[in-house]
Amino acid sequence: MTKQLVVRMLVPLPYPIFFKKFWPPEELAATVSRDDLKLKLWLDKDSLSDWCPKVDSVEELHKHHSHPTVGSVHVECEILNVQDDLITHIYEFPEGGKNKSPLADPIVDPDDQRHELFGKNLYIEIRRLVNRFIEFARTNTGQFRAEHIPEQYPSTFFENAKAKISVDRGSWIKWYPPPNFRVLRVSGYKCVRNIEKSDWTLLCDFLAADGQSDLVLALLANAEALADQGYTRSAILEAVGAVEFCIGRFMESPKLATLAKVSDKPVRSDGLRSLYTKMGLRGTVDHLLPLYFSDQEMPPEILKSCQSAVASRQNIAHCGQRKVDAEKVEKYLKSIREFCSILTEYMDDTSVK
Repeated sequence: MTKQLVVRMLVPLPYPIFFKKFWPPEELAATVSRDDLKLKLWLDKDSLSDWCPKVDSVEELHKHHSHPTVGSVHVECEILNVQDDLITHIYEFPEGGKNKSPLADPIVDPDDQRHELFGKNLYIEIRRLVNRFIEFARTNTGQFRAEHIPEQYPSTFFENAKAKISVDRGSWIKWYPPPNFRVLRVSGYKCVRNIEKSDWTLLCDFLAADGQSDLVLALLANAEALADQGYTRSAILEAVGAVEFCIGRFMESPKLATLAKVSDKPVRSDGLRSLYTKMGLRGTVDHLLPLYFSDQEMPPEILKSCQSAVASRQNIAHCGQRKVDAEKVEKYLKSIREFCSILTEYMDDTSVK
């Protein structure tokens, strides 16, 4: 046997969205249907952001707010053909499943795993819906400060949204899926993401100085932050900007003697700069640098990944590419950071600024 499940929630937005003399009620809800899932999005008085004084009714809202701001949106999900045994488990353990302790082992109970997967799939659909609402405000109405909902644990998302669940629109109970205490995707970055004892002297010098942080490292950090928020296209542009600046800096002041030891080609600073000017960024990464670095000094997989990232940047900037796979971007950023680190080893210290 199967039944219909209905989930309702009030999803908080990272940044308020502006409306003007309009507030779409539930009867005008935006709806999206996909297979056995129907999603609705609408606003009411509870959707007002903290920027607006609270009101008791939508009528009062129209009277007092000509430019109301949205701080949260109502979302309803109808899920058809849900198996009875899953519904029974959800109703027995509506707040986090059986295994709720962060000290416990990762979820191994089969029912909890199904419950977790149900919540994860629903979270993906709801986050996509709300982020498209935000994207419309950002792009179509120019509200550039609007931010997408970042990736998070589904259990945390539903708990923050005060989600409630019902079978066939009967009585409502508070609900969120089992927390996934397994480690989230961990990138294979070679660099250590901690401040260690060996960093302290550098940190003290940095605090005492007036200069800015290293531009290549700043661009890489920006790229990783953008990727973490889902802005994969912008992350590629920022990361390849770091590659371009790092190569330019390398061409200005390479450690010629050190480079000559790892290269079987004659190395002259003016020759490198001249070739870089003629070949451009892509030609340099694809053809010039492989001539001067051995596979031991510049691993082929690092170079190949950087080449793909540069090609992707070209497609984004000149061919209108809209989608970039998040896993590919993670791989690109890892390789670009290592690529820049290798190039920096072959620069005179005076060129690193």
